[in-house]
Amino acid sequence: TCYSPTGALLAANSACCGLTAVTFFATNLDKSLYERWHPLGLHLVPGLWAALVALNNPSLLPPAVLQQLAQALAAAGGWL
Repeated sequence: TCYSPTGALLAANSACCGLTAVTFFATNLDKSLYERWHPLGLHLVPGLWAALVALNNPSLLPPAVLQQLAQALAAAGGWL
């Protein structure tokens, strides 16, 4: 979250982090909230958060590894 490339992404990442944390603590402290909020706060929001990070940040893999993966996929005829 702190390494977000823009202010807008930092705000979105922070919101996702906050929603996930609040949902986690709220559903553990008050079990009556679990059925309604667990799927949204602990499945949907983290999935969107992961997509934001994956689409808007540089790869964690070194460029040489990405190039080798691309060559291996091309040699195999596409996705395995």
